[in-house]
Amino acid sequence: MSETIVDNVTTLLETGAAQAKPINFGAAQPFSIIPSGYQVADLEKMLEKPVRKRGNVTTTDTTSFVTYIKKHGSLDD
Repeated sequence: MSETIVDNVTTLLETGAAQAKPINFGAAQPFSIIPSGYQVADLEKMLEKPVRKRGNVTTTDTTSFVTYIKKHGSLDD
């Protein structure tokens, strides 16, 4: 490829990347592609609240495990 074509392709890629808008797939974590090196940037820290629950839980028996899963394990969360 000639240097002019490579320069034009690079310019087009940079222009397209600069126009990128955040992408959100329903309940999935939103992200955007940042032009510098075209990496994917996590935007969750900019949201009002986290996208999903996070934490550590320790249960000591089957009953407490089942109780916890019934309360927090919904597929709708």
